[in-house]
Amino acid sequence: MRLLLLLLIGLAQQPDSTARSLATLDSLYAARDTAGLVRALRSWSGESGPRVELYRGVSAVWTGRVTQAITILRPLVDSTGAALTREQRRDAVRALAESYARKRQYSEAAALYDAELNTLDKAVDAARARAAALADSAKQEPILDALTSPDAPPPSPRKIPGQLAFIGLLFALFLVPKMLQRFRIPGAVTALLMGFGASLLGFFSDDVTLRLFSTLGIVSLFLFAGLEIDGAELRRNVKPLVLHAAIWTALAIITAVAA
Repeated sequence: MRLLLLLLIGLAQQPDSTARSLATLDSLYAARDTAGLVRALRSWSGESGPRVELYRGVSAVWTGRVTQAITILRPLVDSTGAALTREQRRDAVRALAESYARKRQYSEAAALYDAELNTLDKAVDAARARAAALADSAKQEPILDALTSPDAPPPSPRKIPGQLAFIGLLFALFLVPKMLQRFRIPGAVTALLMGFGASLLGFFSDDVTLRLFSTLGIVSLFLFAGLEIDGAELRRNVKPLVLHAAIWTALAIITAVAA
């Protein structure tokens, strides 16, 4: 019983000792204590995570073991899943480039810096794109709210053409399908064609109100299509329908297996 209790106490204290040892490595690395860091790494008994491998590689550079440093740091830099902070990755890249330079492998050092610059450029471009999208969404205001809200301020002159076009589009959506029904053209088909034409011309592409209307229109289309199904006719033609469904299901399965 005592042995089991001591074992449990040792297992409970092991994470704390590992955390203390890792904190010691962090402090030695921050202080640039080469000798102390090398000694601590030699006595390290925990898991060799990305941070410990970084310290091993950097200490190898500090002690002149550039070949060993390249062997340790290159997989760490190439790995996209390595749990390193931005500062730690910067230190790894610098140490690896220094190792290449000491071995006079200048092309590898330049390629390393180019790859890091490309990665940084992509991150900056993505951040700028997100910031621009947030700014655009903050500036945009649903046209319907601007037209119907009693608290809305008077529209600026540059917004008046867009609001007039929105009113004209609503007027056309209510009037044109009714007119074309005389020629036995369904109103849903007319509305779909008008919406398709407006999207091609780029009208109101980012408006929240029109996105809501488009979703409601698609839902209404499927709802009305379902309401117009004749159940008695489906029961009379159940055999051809089942055969048709079985054929297409078999073709889909064969295509999926062959692919």
